[in-house]
This record gives sequence, structure tokens and C-alpha cells, in this order.
Amino acid sequence: MTELIAEYRTLIFWALILVSFFTVRAGLRRMVHLSETFRRERTLRDALRLLSTTVTTVVFVGLGFLSVFALYPGGGDPEMRALHGKPAPALGWHGLPATLSEDEGSEDEGLEDEGLEDEGLEDEGLEDGTVDAKVISREGDRELMPDEMTPEAAREVLAKKKPRHVPGLLNRPEPEHRLQDLKGEVVVVNWWATWCPPCIDEMPALDRLQQTYGDQGLRVLHLSDEDDATLLEYLAENPMSTTHGRLDRFPWPAAGRPSTYVVDREGVVRHSALGSRSYKQFEKMIKPLL
Repeated sequence: MTELIAEYRTLIFWALILVSFFTVRAGLRRMVHLSETFRRERTLRDALRLLSTTVTTVVFVGLGFLSVFALYPGGGDPEMRALHGKPAPALGWHGLPATLSEDEGSEDEGLEDEGLEDEGLEDEGLEDGTVDAKVISREGDRELMPDEMTPEAAREVLAKKKPRHVPGLLNRPEPEHRLQDLKGEVVVVNWWATWCPPCIDEMPALDRLQQTYGDQGLRVLHLSDEDDATLLEYLAENPMSTTHGRLDRFPWPAAGRPSTYVVDREGVVRHSALGSRSYKQFEKMIKPLL
């Protein structure tokens, strides 16, 4: 049913608008006539007719507004469409792990000394799981913290000072993957979530799209801000051939989920869509770009 609605979205939209318009117009005329009759005769029958006509008219006014907000075939909001024909903005994401280990992040959670020199964070004091506070939290010549702190406390200090990325010491490392690395492929970027029913509804269509056109240079990329465990649980129950990633915040315009962009081989945004779409609608977007 959802696939059918998505396929004939435009037709359903205009049909509901026309039905609502003519029904409301006829209802208003009948309300005027019944009001005049009720004023003259004051009968219960005329009162019930007037009430029934009023309720019907109000219902169809609501149906018209619902059609505009739920089914308007605009292909995205104005901010999304504003990116059409322009180079895609920077976009980076983290890949999902193959599995989640029980002690993930508990051992040596990145106290390597790689890259510490660039921030003036010497590797002294890293033994025994502690970090010298004089090294981590120096502001000029003033010491901000006691002599030693745990790795967790060190990360908090670094986060407040907002240093550039230091591998292994920040909770949010630099993204592992970037959209610019996929230049040469047609990329469908899909912003979704497991709690979003329309997102789930269009997943089979996007997976089928990847299976059909993947060997022609298509990449369907699903991005979400949910945690690894939630995403892996969903994918375990719903295996897919598409690419999945995670990021804290989607940096492109997105008035809701799902929000989808199509980026061509040169890295230019060609299409966008707000709300779920059918396989044929996605296919219509990507085929001319392959």
C-alpha cells in the first residue's frame, strides 16, 4: 500500500485537492441555503441538515490541508532544492563495525602518542593509564588541574579547549569516510533512522536499486545519527547490500526523515527528495546519471 501511494503520489495529491475543492464549494453553498431555511422555519430537520453539511465541509477542508502537507510532490523543501546544480557540501561519516565487542572502548582507549606533538601534548605520563595534567591542561604557564587525571578526565579537558583532532584522545575522531572519496560514482545519500516508518518503508526500494545498478557505478549511502548497536541490530534482521554509516549531525538541509539527495559522478547535487519514494521514482532520478 505504501509503495502504491509513493508511486502515484502526484496523482493522489491532485485528486484529493480537486475533490476537496468542489466538495467544500458545494458545502458552502448548501450551508447558506440551509441557514436561510432554518431562520424561516426553525425545524429540527433543517438544523440537522445544516449541522451535517457543516461537519462535512470542515472535514474536506482538513483533507485539503492534509493533502498539501503530506502528499505535496515538491521533491524536497526549498533549502534542499537550493543545492541542485551545485557541488555537494562536505560530508563525512563513520563506518559501522562488523560486530560490537563486549569490552569495546575499555582497553587502551586511544592513549597512543601519535599526533600529540602537533598539539604540544608530550607523551610523558601515559604509563599506568594516567595522563600528566600539566601536559593536558596547560593554558600559558598556568596549571589548571592536579598533577594527574584519568584518561576520561583528560578527554573532557581536551573537548573544552576544542583542539583539532588528536587520534585516540577525542571521543569524536575525524570521519573515516568522505563523500569526495566517492567521486566517479553516482551516490544516493539517504538520511534515515530506525524509528522512522517512512524510512523503513523505502529501504527495500533503495536496496533493490543498489543491487540493480551497483555494477554501473551506483552507491546507495544510508546515514543515521543512531548508535552502532541500534543500527547493527536492524541490519542483522534486515540484511542489505547498501552502504551504511553513522554521524552525529547531518550537515545538509533536511526538513525531516527520510531526506534523500542524488549526487552525480562529478560531485554535483542533481536531485533531492523529502519523504519516502518508490523504486521507480528513485530509478527515474539516477538512470540518466549512470
